[in-house]
Amino acid sequence: MGGVAGHMSHLYENPELTFKEIKDVFAKASNGELEGTEKTDGQNLFISYSVQTGRAKAARNKGNIKTGGMTAEELAQKFAGRGGLEKAFVESFRTFEKAVQSLDPEMQMAIFGPDANVYYNAEIQDPGSANIINYDTRTLNIHQVGHAEFDKETGTVRDVDISKNVRALDKALEIMQKAIADENFNLQKNAIIKLRALDNDSALNTAVERLENITRREGISDNQTIADYIVAKITPFLKKQVELPDANMKLLLKRLFGVKGVTFNKVVKDLDRDTKEKVREIVKAQKELMKNAIIPIEDVVHDFSVEMLKGLHSAFVLDNPKEVMRLRSELRKAIAAIESSGDEIAIKILHQQMRKLKTIENVSTAVEGFVFDYEGLSYKFTGNFAPMNQILGLFRYGRGGKSLELTEEDEDIDTSFMDDRDVNDYD
Repeated sequence: MGGVAGHMSHLYENPELTFKEIKDVFAKASNGELEGTEKTDGQNLFISYSVQTGRAKAARNKGNIKTGGMTAEELAQKFAGRGGLEKAFVESFRTFEKAVQSLDPEMQMAIFGPDANVYYNAEIQDPGSANIINYDTRTLNIHQVGHAEFDKETGTVRDVDISKNVRALDKALEIMQKAIADENFNLQKNAIIKLRALDNDSALNTAVERLENITRREGISDNQTIADYIVAKITPFLKKQVELPDANMKLLLKRLFGVKGVTFNKVVKDLDRDTKEKVREIVKAQKELMKNAIIPIEDVVHDFSVEMLKGLHSAFVLDNPKEVMRLRSELRKAIAAIESSGDEIAIKILHQQMRKLKTIENVSTAVEGFVFDYEGLSYKFTGNFAPMNQILGLFRYGRGGKSLELTEEDEDIDTSFMDDRDVNDYD
């Protein structure tokens, strides 16, 4: 988990998840038993309140936590000159402050602690600072998950049960909403919904069959994990690249998985110079190696997610079919621009994403994704939003910040918020 919001995983990104558990998630989803919330395409902000100073506090990263959080003035300064983005952050946060100040100090304390101890994971959704999806209402949307009490010295999450604080917020929400009824921003908690059950078991059976074919080829059983699969997948390749004693090979695998404390020097201890260099090249290629290993599983999860999200309506879009058509139109423009750009790398990226998307018509929802809990951890289905997001991002911002083509509308979009990757969940 990095920054404040951390990273919310796809199923295939949890190395400890077993294939039996993945199948169980698929079955629950297909049967309409998976409960969660809409994943929204806004700007992430962690919000709290200091009863001691009578001020709301905001955080975008660990540094903000360690300095006690940003006031409304400091948040405005951080995003000064960024047009619609600045306006969205400042106005939503001031609305939140007004809402909390309508509560008595005892209730404020129950929700946030005495001095902005508990922060709530929220999303700003504003038509004036849209990313990919155009929402119709200006909303500060408090998520169901991701809230925490933080250690102000380190900026890390404290192991404290804050369920009472969250329940206190739920009880106070109606009072807060009445206090800001005349404001331009809404304040709400993301509603819990259930994914609709599929009409039949076709998508489920296809996904399970594909998983079994993939794992069978690597000798992996249902009770084994994603990590076991990756090890089985990459070990033959590693052995072709370099001959290592068993102990060093085990350390190399741990290094590729990013196990803390396993340094390069530990991996190559007692090895000769030539072997060390071979290991160094493998470690340099770690990201690509691990990414390629998981692609078969990723494709299964992606295709199943697409089926589950088909036709799912966003609660924040008034005309969902119209927004789907707009997204398809934007995607057509982006694909045409990239294909005619002559940029070989951009075109390669486009083809990689189209392998997932398959056709523009597969953009079938104005929902970014669906967030759910399983066995105490949070996961997401993002379906075709992820490849669409990559393609539109490549079109708007290009590689290295240079766009392939800019319209007047695009020129008003500020992309510097993308530097805050430690708190935003980019796919």
